[in-house]
Amino acid sequence: MRILFFSSVCKSLEIFQVASESYLKLNREGFELDYLFLDDNRDPRTKEYLAKLVAEREDASFLDFQMDTQTEYTNHDWDSKKIDRIIAIKNAAIREALSGGYDYLFLVDSDLVLHPDTLASLVEAGKDFIFSIFWTKFREDSPYTPNAWDFHSWNYHSEDSYYRLKEPGVFEVGGGGACTLLSRELLEKGLNFNRLSSMNFQGEDRHFCTRAQALGYGLFVDSRLPCYHIFQDEMAPEAAAWYAQGARRDFFDRWLDAQWRQEVKRRFEYDPRFSVRVKKFLYEVRNSFSNHFLA
Repeated sequence: MRILFFSSVCKSLEIFQVASESYLKLNREGFELDYLFLDDNRDPRTKEYLAKLVAEREDASFLDFQMDTQTEYTNHDWDSKKIDRIIAIKNAAIREALSGGYDYLFLVDSDLVLHPDTLASLVEAGKDFIFSIFWTKFREDSPYTPNAWDFHSWNYHSEDSYYRLKEPGVFEVGGGGACTLLSRELLEKGLNFNRLSSMNFQGEDRHFCTRAQALGYGLFVDSRLPCYHIFQDEMAPEAAAWYAQGARRDFFDRWLDAQWRQEVKRRFEYDPRFSVRVKKFLYEVRNSFSNHFLA
């Protein structure tokens, strides 16, 4: 079994040093793993570090990708131009996996630190579209949120559907990604990140997930070995310590505690983006509201 690991790198050296160590030490028993990177850095330190990493490994190479524009991806300040660029990059990685004869493509964001057995766990699950869970914060006043949801965009059917993702298991969901294993079978069906004109969601992963489901494939999240998402530079030392100490899943219990459950509960009660009841109401009166209420 041959697997192509791909990551587009546009992170600080502090973050990528920790993340890349976990990539290179993945358990690869039973399969062959090659690394493909895109150097999308503005930080010269990260460029130098990545170039040295690739030069020293026979199993690593750079994606040959050229676009006229280059942008920084900070603070989730996404716009259409930036997202279209990400779409083109990820589609190029899919083409490389297919032309290279790989059995799977493993897409990983460069700010994720992986458990050594993350890839082995995803392969063992035997799914065509499966990704590893992590928990993150988009705002300081928000509860920790998983990289998975029931329906677009970042909505859940119930509190229990949200809470279940804290427990170890493999769950079918409506969307997600960032640490995603994709089978060749699915890629050969034409799966890609292109926008669907009938959907006004900004994120490319929403269109990608919808296209996979339309092709008849379920989407699954593996919560058995959570990743550590370094969403701020100052978190890098903690992420490094977490990895060095065995990348234990119970570390995240300190984040997903009783207070977190109460915060989530309040969001379901008061935030229409979390409440399916309010969402249904918005659909019923959609002709009276602008589209952004549904996004």
